[in-house]
Amino acid sequence: MAYRRPRHGLFPSLKMKKMLAYESLIELDYMYLLEFDQKIVQYHPHPFKIEYVETTQSGGRKQRNYTPDFFVEFTDGRRVVVECKAEKYVGTESNQKKINIAKTWCAERDWEFVVVTDSDLASTYRVRNVKFLWRFARFQHDLANTLKIRQMWNHPTESLTVAELVVRMGNDPDSALRHIYASMYYGQLQFDIELAPIGFNTILSIRPL
Repeated sequence: MAYRRPRHGLFPSLKMKKMLAYESLIELDYMYLLEFDQKIVQYHPHPFKIEYVETTQSGGRKQRNYTPDFFVEFTDGRRVVVECKAEKYVGTESNQKKINIAKTWCAERDWEFVVVTDSDLASTYRVRNVKFLWRFARFQHDLANTLKIRQMWNHPTESLTVAELVVRMGNDPDSALRHIYASMYYGQLQFDIELAPIGFNTILSIRPL
């Protein structure tokens, strides 16, 4: 996964129900993960400015501010401030200063601060798979379809590949696939999202009730 140059744009968030601005492709990919994570209640890009005073080379003091990339709220009450940065820039003196200031600022509020890099996002297939499944997140998938999929399992601990589940679901493989992928996106079907790209051999299990 290469991030060759910054990109700016708007992302149609389903979780936040509005368009959200991103200022790099790293931020955009991270948004997909924020959308997918069911433990995240809400998130806000470029949420606020952290003000601090910097000592200049002449010994003076100058007011500065730093805007983190995301503020994230979890179902367990945790609040996390996130900085997305290309790994090669994380260690620069300027960025290390901002990171340390943000860590201190967050600690004073009992919040967490994390840095997410392009290397973090590229370390598994998670981003690629979430971006694939996100295409089916708007697909109309109601309770009846959820129950139909659950009925395809002979017992709760059985594992099926995507291909096997399509066969069990009947004569319309295209419709079956859309329902399967929507169920995977919303966590009704469980699978290893990091191991390999999603395909017909992806192994599925049903989420316990």
